Amino acid sequence: MDAAANPFRATHMTPPHTFLGRTAALKVCEDAFRGHDQGPILAVSGPRGSGLSSLLGELHRRAKDAGWAVHACTPAGPHTPGSDLPATADALHTALNPTPGAGTGRGVLLTVDDVHHLRRRARDEILAAAHALRLSGTPSVLVFAGRSGTIDTLRTQNDSLLLRGTRRYRLGPLTEDDARTLLQQVAADSPIPFTEDAARIVAELAQGHPRFLQLAGQLAWDAAAEEGATTIDAALARAVTLSAATTLGDSAYSLDIHRLPQQQQRFLHAMADIATAQTLPEQTYPLAGARITDIAAHLGAQVTDLSGIRARLLARDLIAAPARGLLVFTLPVMDAWLRGRTQPEVIH
Repeated sequence: MDAAANPFRATHMTPPHTFLGRTAALKVCEDAFRGHDQGPILAVSGPRGSGLSSLLGELHRRAKDAGWAVHACTPAGPHTPGSDLPATADALHTALNPTPGAGTGRGVLLTVDDVHHLRRRARDEILAAAHALRLSGTPSVLVFAGRSGTIDTLRTQNDSLLLRGTRRYRLGPLTEDDARTLLQQVAADSPIPFTEDAARIVAELAQGHPRFLQLAGQLAWDAAAEEGATTIDAALARAVTLSAATTLGDSAYSLDIHRLPQQQQRFLHAMADIATAQTLPEQTYPLAGARITDIAAHLGAQVTDLSGIRARLLARDLIAAPARGLLVFTLPVMDAWLRGRTQPEVIH
């Protein structure tokens, strides 16, 4: 069977399946696209692989379908299909008179992805331009996306009145029911569907992480096609989940980890070495984690020595602090992936 027919390949993961559990942010924007009043200002965050960029892409599609102009700003510079916009206030003033191909001018959608990579001056310019856009009375929806720490700083430390009414969303894991539904729905119209047991096994290991679900589904479907199987069963699901975890770590986690200073890498390795499953009332899934006192002891350090490292890792969305003194990994199987990797050498 042709592997290109795999419905879990990224190019095939189309709505509505990939946006299960993300409907709140989509609906509030969709209402604005179909109406004539000022739309919302959204601040959306989430860890790597949680679907931030996919969500923005879907908002772009829906806005264009409604005849709105779309302007997408990234750290590489604002860009609009068919036009060239500089990273200044003039960029959004241009949005008031959309260029051909950018929309009919019924409204303007501005999205700013990876806010954490933007320099302060660029953020201020974008905010000033966005403020001017709102004051113009043109129907608009503004969406700022990035790491939780940067989004919170943007909202609390910026003097702009623009952000005071921001609606805050964090893309958490999908529920287990939504994760199972996603796997089964995506494969349902293909020659190789997921059995209920297989979908449950993958959903449990993926812990609701969209990128993990997509990757595990892709590997399972390819393996079934290679074997000539007519379904993805429990045995096949178990066989591919370990490979999916390794691939996810190598493709998604390694970039974030290798960019970290050595002290932060050592902290994460120490945390992974002693991590155990932490079941908390407000968490959908058990998360791998450890107490800061135990991490300090493992490193032979004092807790106070680690406060700066802890704060920086929290700001990067690599760990979370759901309870006093407790830290957990925000991404599935990161602890297992780290344990399989060599720690950075300490040079004295």
